[in-house]
Amino acid sequence: MNQNLEIIIFSTFLVINLVMGLYFSKGVTTIKEYAVGDRNFSTATIVATLVATWITGEFFFGDIVENYNNGMYMMWAGVRGSLLALLSIGIFFAPRLGEFLGTLSIAESMGSLFGTNVRVVTAISGIIAASGMVAVQFKVAGTVFEYLGISSKYGLIIAGFIITLYSSLGGIKSVTLTDVIQFFTFGTIIPIVGFFILNSLNSLESIQAVLTTNKLFDLGEVFDFSQPKAFYYLVLFFYVAIPGFGPPIFQRIAMAKDVFQVRRSFVIAAITCTFITVSICWISILIYVKQPNLASNDIVKYLVFNNAYPELKILILVSVMAMVMSTADSYINSTSVLVVHDILGPLNVKILGNKLIESRLFSALIGIFSIVLAFREGSLMQMLIGTSSFYMPVVTVPFIMALLGFRSTGKSVLVGMFAGFLTVVLWDYVFFKPFFNLDSLVPAMISNLAVLLSSHYLLRQKGGWVGIKDRTVLELLRHKRARNIREFISEVKTFSLLKVFKANTPSSEA
Repeated sequence: MNQNLEIIIFSTFLVINLVMGLYFSKGVTTIKEYAVGDRNFSTATIVATLVATWITGEFFFGDIVENYNNGMYMMWAGVRGSLLALLSIGIFFAPRLGEFLGTLSIAESMGSLFGTNVRVVTAISGIIAASGMVAVQFKVAGTVFEYLGISSKYGLIIAGFIITLYSSLGGIKSVTLTDVIQFFTFGTIIPIVGFFILNSLNSLESIQAVLTTNKLFDLGEVFDFSQPKAFYYLVLFFYVAIPGFGPPIFQRIAMAKDVFQVRRSFVIAAITCTFITVSICWISILIYVKQPNLASNDIVKYLVFNNAYPELKILILVSVMAMVMSTADSYINSTSVLVVHDILGPLNVKILGNKLIESRLFSALIGIFSIVLAFREGSLMQMLIGTSSFYMPVVTVPFIMALLGFRSTGKSVLVGMFAGFLTVVLWDYVFFKPFFNLDSLVPAMISNLAVLLSSHYLLRQKGGWVGIKDRTVLELLRHKRARNIREFISEVKTFSLLKVFKANTPSSEA
């Protein structure tokens, strides 16, 4: 395909998203509408924006390379981890989230549980993690532009400007409806790419040979956790499987009508994300079959430039750009709410006197800061894990414990948060990582949990295992589950094969 035509197609996609984002920005008058809308979104819309936020540009690029280099080690950890993370929210945590629906952010919810100081710390942690995520997406966008023959620096700035513009002006409504477009873009293209690459192979025997003879797909070695490599991916699995409740993911929960919609949305999103993730794994396998000796830096380039169908190049780049935009706009929007609603508000700091205008201003500033951050050297994975390390070990642990029914005071939670933060610093930057060769996320979360529980009881803080505030839905689901089990047992006891045959016997001799 002619390069000029590729640029025209790519530019058209960007313009469509920009126009749609700006169009749906009309009618936003309050910060609540900016953050969670009118909470009248359909389940399909929430599923689309949830999947679009979850599947990132780095997710595609990084997983293609990791799957190619590490085979089933990475595939089982990534696929099952993502599935469990989303399913656990939908099935287990959703009935416990009723008291938080309609709140504007995860920080506000943490503040309602543990006080203003915890709210501010949560907001700061969320801002650090979100800025890193947005920067990674912009960095991926620069690579996409580079593959089109445009300077990656200019591409990074162009993508950053477009995403920041519509997400800062429109709020959650613009973000959500553009996410729907972007979801259908990459959700359609990724399986198509896998199909055409499969069609370009001379025989299917080569795939079978790789899966049955290559050590990267030897399940005996992959699940032998006494080996360092297998143990590393076991830890990675736990990291992926633990629901982080990051700012944009929590925002998708808060914008739902009720916990039943949260439940449906996350279960459907889990299945959808698994299908897309498996498709990416399949593409990685096919690339390995076609060319098994590629260097890490050449794997994605081979997919883009050396496939048997040149027309796939622009489809791949558009789908990756859709992933970039759908993740970056969600994080920009949720982060601006953290700044205005959860830092400036509790601290009684007024800049312009209008929270909606302030949110739009800080969305723009966050976008600009992320563009600058994206120019830093370093791998995408290092940048992503480095910033995530200051959120999950700090915020996720006390929030999940609260959902499980353990409520403490702000003092114990702050001590646990500091322990998680300190573990990250000591592990990654002082002593432990050179010896264990593991990222700090899981050890830091364990440290937070241990200090939270011990400080609560040693300092004799109020609370403990007191349960959740709103148990209505949880009790309803438990009664429904018990009724279904009783009905199933009753049907098994009264089952008659003869009655089944009689009921299904054809009424006519013919």
